[in-house]
Amino acid sequence: MQGAIDRTVASNPKLAVMGTTFIDQPYADADQIADAVAFLVSDEARFITAEHLSVDGGAQYF
Repeated sequence: MQGAIDRTVASNPKLAVMGTTFIDQPYADADQIADAVAFLVSDEARFITAEHLSVDGGAQYF
């Protein structure tokens, strides 16, 4: 198994560290968080309940 992991890391270094994003930006900027908050407090989000909104560039799904 270690050999398979080593080959995978060699062919795709981004897989070497769990929790990394699939984009180059490793964390959300304050403006990106503020945009998500502004949406949640807007009328457009009035029918959204009990949902988890991740502003993490997809890191939670890695």
